[in-house]
Amino acid sequence: VWHMHNTTTMKLWTLAEISGELATAPQISSTPGNNLITLNDKSLCHLPYVFPFTDPSGSPWNAIGTYEGLAAIALAAQHLNAGDGSIVPEVAALANNTCGVKFNVAAFDTALSERIAVDQIIQITDRPNGQAIANGGPADDANDVLLRPPCVILGAARSAVTMPTSLISGLRGFPQISPISTTPSLDDKSQYR
Repeated sequence: VWHMHNTTTMKLWTLAEISGELATAPQISSTPGNNLITLNDKSLCHLPYVFPFTDPSGSPWNAIGTYEGLAAIALAAQHLNAGDGSIVPEVAALANNTCGVKFNVAAFDTALSERIAVDQIIQITDRPNGQAIANGGPADDANDVLLRPPCVILGAARSAVTMPTSLISGLRGFPQISPISTTPSLDDKSQYR
């Protein structure tokens, strides 16, 4: 799990720092090539956003900016895909898709529940690449998005939810980034890789 907690200080990671960290990290998945699906000469990176959108009763919940965070991630993916440098000028260099990767985002509601979040992570990480084109439409059909395996898992919001979900994602070879889970327990590299 990559999160912003450090036992002595809180560090905000820039996109360049995260990219550098990912570039030097070992193979993200234990199965080579499992993180990107190549369709129509483009690699697709699926980003599941696993956060609470409702509380356990089903009422809307946004105490920590869940909806704003989803909007920011979706906008970032759109800008990266289009090479739109209107917010981050360096992204304009991607206008000709020089990196060869397209990003998509899908939201999953944890309803503040460890059980629901764990079930979602199991389903997300169990998807084989072959399921990406199982809906009968063209290989790049928008309906196929939710069936793709993740490149990285974004979330969860609470440390109590991130801890069990990151055990599963780590064992299955998928990195998980939680921007607001701050328990020092997540620094235990023997448990969370």
